[in-house]
Amino acid sequence: METTGEETSGSGANGTEAETRLSRLVGRFAAWVAGVALVALSAAILYGVVLRAAKITDTWSYDFDVFVMVWFGMIGAAYTAYLNSHVTAGIALERYWERAANALRLARFALTSLYLLALVFFGIFLTWQAYTSHSRTFDLAMWPNWVPLFAVPVGAAAWLVVSLGRFVEGLRKQ
Repeated sequence: METTGEETSGSGANGTEAETRLSRLVGRFAAWVAGVALVALSAAILYGVVLRAAKITDTWSYDFDVFVMVWFGMIGAAYTAYLNSHVTAGIALERYWERAANALRLARFALTSLYLLALVFFGIFLTWQAYTSHSRTFDLAMWPNWVPLFAVPVGAAAWLVVSLGRFVEGLRKQ
């Protein structure tokens, strides 16, 4: 499955269908959130480095960095799916066994979807558990732990929506 400029730009051949529009909307939103998270992460790391160089204790920036990195990773995965740039093991098999390419794509989509559904389910469960137990970090800022945990179901759901749109788009092209 090679990527072309048309595929990576986020616009499909039939861009009027609801699945493709929703997939593009979620993909663009994921790009925006990942960009903001990257800027925030860079600024917080720079802030922490400057404070450590000045020998000033900084307890909250490490937790903030981890929180933002979790959001960046989960939302970034959805954006990578939007760009159709995930590396998969099926690429080599699809090129050698063209007759089985559709079955391999379906199997890859099904396995990825099951994994993402599990992430959404357990992410919601763990987020709710952290929220109801008022779990917090052990630094001076006492960040709520549900904030980074909430990135898991949000990112996995966004990735699932984008993957579904890409899968449906791929079926239409054949």
